[in-house]
Amino acid sequence: MQDAPKHQPTGVYSREEYAESDFWDKRYQESKGYFDWYVEYPELKELFNGPLPISKDSSILMVGCGNSKLSEQMYDSGFKSILSIDISEVIVNRMNAVAIAKGKVDLVYKVVDATNMPYTEGEFDVVIDKGTLDALACG
Repeated sequence: MQDAPKHQPTGVYSREEYAESDFWDKRYQESKGYFDWYVEYPELKELFNGPLPISKDSSILMVGCGNSKLSEQMYDSGFKSILSIDISEVIVNRMNAVAIAKGKVDLVYKVVDATNMPYTEGEFDVVIDKGTLDALACG
């Protein structure tokens, strides 16, 4: 007996797609504005000031930033050493352009594959991931 064909509802993506830069480039070409998975900075701010204290002087690596407002909102709250990375060149270019247009020239976004980062242990004081681990686990 053969397995029944697997059909996915419209708008549902295969698990493997989430690990591909082409998938994210296409998705971000079609999207506008910001989007935050899960929670936003107002909910996280309480953690950063309490149980997980992060100094305003900490060097922060934001993994899989996408088009989240989190890096910008943290920057606006006084965190000035934030490097935001994503696998999608489309979104990194857009987020850099937005930061520069708003005069936040030291808020940096870079294209980096989170599965092969060029950084050394201890290079950052804090690493933040709001959803990238889920995307990596899918692939």
